Formats: sequence, structure tokens, C-alpha cells
Amino acid sequence: MPRRYRAPQKNGELFIDPPFDAVPGLIEENRRKLDRDDVRIGDNSLQGLRYESRMTVTGVPLNKPIILTGHQPELFHPGVWVKNFAAVGISDRVNGRAAFLTVDNDAVHSTVLPVPLVNRYPNQIRIQQIPFDRTEPDVTYEFRPIYDLDQFCTLGDRLLPLFEHWRFRPLLPSIWKHFKRDATWEKPKQEFLLADILTQTRQNFEEEIGLFLPPSSISDLTHNYPWSVFVNHLLADADRFAAIHNAALADYRKRNKLRSRTHPFPDLAPNEAPFWVLDEDGKRKRCFVPYTGDPKAIRPRALTLTLFARLILGDFFIHGIGGGKYDEVTDQIIRDYFGIDPPAYQVVSGTLHLPFPLFPHSGRDVKQLERTLRDLHWNPHRHLTFEQKARPDIAAMLKKQEALVRMRPISRGDRRQHFRDQRAVLHDLQPFVADRVGEIERELAVARTEAAANAVLTRRDYSWVLYPKDVLFPFLKRVQSLAAGV
Repeated sequence: MPRRYRAPQKNGELFIDPPFDAVPGLIEENRRKLDRDDVRIGDNSLQGLRYESRMTVTGVPLNKPIILTGHQPELFHPGVWVKNFAAVGISDRVNGRAAFLTVDNDAVHSTVLPVPLVNRYPNQIRIQQIPFDRTEPDVTYEFRPIYDLDQFCTLGDRLLPLFEHWRFRPLLPSIWKHFKRDATWEKPKQEFLLADILTQTRQNFEEEIGLFLPPSSISDLTHNYPWSVFVNHLLADADRFAAIHNAALADYRKRNKLRSRTHPFPDLAPNEAPFWVLDEDGKRKRCFVPYTGDPKAIRPRALTLTLFARLILGDFFIHGIGGGKYDEVTDQIIRDYFGIDPPAYQVVSGTLHLPFPLFPHSGRDVKQLERTLRDLHWNPHRHLTFEQKARPDIAAMLKKQEALVRMRPISRGDRRQHFRDQRAVLHDLQPFVADRVGEIERELAVARTEAAANAVLTRRDYSWVLYPKDVLFPFLKRVQSLAAGV
């Protein structure tokens, strides 16, 4: 069963499955599972390809386990960043090496930074989308430059007025002060790739807190021999792979009661291979066989990336929650296509809220007030005061209600009349709780506004650059310590 560890910070929580203590044994078991010379990929054994990968791609000695994680090179939230610290902690525990896969083969979906607008009035709190670059067509990170250097460089200055209302200092101003438009930026815009700048920014802070995690971009990995063997094998066997791929998806959807044909990802069409092909503008297109284009233009999809990473590139993979879900499909494909028991992986995710003071009412309060309001309407007798119950007219109504509750009419007509009599008593009692209804309605309106404001303030997906250093860094280091077993 998944285990939840609570970090020492007020808002920090981790989700870890399986627990860190189980990982060393899983890594050793994974290495035994994958050390196979009877599993063929192209003209190579799985064992041989893994050895070739270590020699030409990772450069890690055979006696050291490789722990992998990765993500798109974006301004992700701390719950994603914890994977990096878990990978390094595990590598320290097992005397291995950790590496981060920069998924630059994915398309850039957003160039805006969601920022909460903080105000003393809850009805004025909302999220504002602050752009840090111009929106352009669906280009992959691999080819995506910064299109608007002025907009990128001025992000910190544009956000300073918003931060004036915060009670803490986010990291972003200290980061963006280095991105000043001067002579050093007067280069062709193709030299300023968004992925490179965001990756280097993250690495600088990782190194500041003692985390050294070498990155490997997916685009670089695809120029190596093990990747070309893997691609050519699946292209040559595309029909069989697609049949197994689609059957695994159908089984996953059935088990999880999913009706959508696109979740967790679409089926492969006839003659479709599980890859993307990049055109000269850096846009992705589906790959079909027979493939006659440039082999260097082929990039993995999410599933084939984790297939390659888990089988050939490394010994243990750390996913977030989303990746961990879709890799249940990958496990089935490994069983049915490659004929081996899939290597274990881990899911690590976290929640760290920005340290804003919250308003008194929560979503739970809203639900409680809504229940009270319904009960006032349908059961006004429960909310009468002692003095009200002592009044002769109300006492008579309550006595009549008790009698109606004890009645058990048999005929259909009697049951209808019984229902009308009960409703009439409730209708007569409701005016006596009208003041209480008004009070609850007013409190409910305030509660809904405050709960909505708190929902904005406590979103877990704000970028790490919006957090203060003294909250963010201890949370991340705590993950590393848990993973390392110290």
C-alpha cells in the first residue's frame, strides 16, 4: 500500500509508493530481471544493449545502479521537483548514480506563469496568468527559442507590484534579476532555447542546496546506438506492437472504467508506430510504417520513452502520479511484447502550499453550512429554541408532528394525505426558524467567498519560483534525506 510521509513543514506532504526502504531490494531485483541475453531487440540482446547504453550514453560503471527521473523543462511545482531529490537520495543509499531526463521532445504547452493575486478581501483574490514569452505554435522544447526576449527578461519587474502584498519573499525576483536585456543577449534568437535557460536556472538552485543531478536531454539520447536499435526493432514489428499496445490500453480502460478512447493516451492506428516525427519547424507528427524519412527525426512518445528508460537506459525509474498511472499500461506491454516481468518503479509526489495566511472558512465549513440550511428547511423542529417549544401553539404543532411520524397509512390515498399533512406542519414551523435561516445564508455567502479564496491560495501547482527559500529548500532536502535513509 502507498505510504504518506508528512514533512516537518506546516504544509508539506509526500506521497511515496513503494516506500524508500523497499527500493534497494527492488533495484537489485530489477537488475536481475533485465540481465537477459535471451530477450532480443533487433540483432542485440537486452543485456548487450544495456551494456552498450552504459558505455556510450550514461558512462556509469556496471557495478553502479542508475536511478532515473525526468520531466519537461518547465517551471514546475515543488511536487514535481521532489523526484529529483528522491533520485539523488536513493543513489546515495545504494551507491549508484542518478540522472535527470529533460523531456525536450514534448511540445511547449504554456508560456504563462499562474500567480495568485493576494488581497485582504477574499472576493478579490484570484489567479492571474503572467506571460513570460509570446505564445507560438505547438513546437517542441528541443527547437523552441525565446521569441520575445523583452517579455522574458521583464518578468521579475512585472511581478514586483504583485509581491508587495505577500508576507514572504519568493525566489523569482532573485532569479530574474540575472535576465537583464543587455549586449550579452544580442545574439540570434535561436541561441536562447527556452529549455536550456529554464533547466540551467533549476540546476543552479539544486547545486546551491547540494544536489548534483546531471541532465540528459531526450533529443541527445536519440542520437545514440541503443536508441536506433530500439526504434528500428519497433518499426520492423509495428503491427504486433500496436496490437499488444492497444490490447493493454483496452484492459486498462476496462479495469479503471474509462470510456474515453484517448485516456490515458490514444490507441495506435493501423500502420502507426509508437513514435513522433519532427518536421523541419520542430512540430510533431505521427509516425507510420513503412517509414522512409530521416531516422534522426524520430522521437519517443511518453510510453516508448519510459519503455526505453526502464528496460535499457537505467535500473530504476521514479515517476510522478500521472506517469505512474500510465506506466501500468507499460508494464502490460513489457509482459506481453518482451516476455519479461516488468521492472519495478516508484511514484513520488508532494504537496507544498505557498505560506499565505488563510481565511477562517474552509470548503468543509461550506458543506456543513449547506447541510444546516437544508436541515432548517426540512427539519425546522430540530432548530427551535427551548422558549419556542414551550409556546402552546408550537407545542401543538410538535405534538401533531409526532403523531404523524407514528402513523403508518396503508392505502395510496391515505399515504398521499399523510405526506401533505407532514408538509403542512413543516410549512407552519418554518417561520419560527426564519431568522436562523437568514443568519446561515449570510454566513454561507461569506464562507463560500473565503473558501474560494483559500482554494486559490492553497493550490499545489504553483511554480517553485514563487516559493520562499526557507520553506522550499527544507522540504526538498527532507525528501532527499528520507530517500537516503538518514
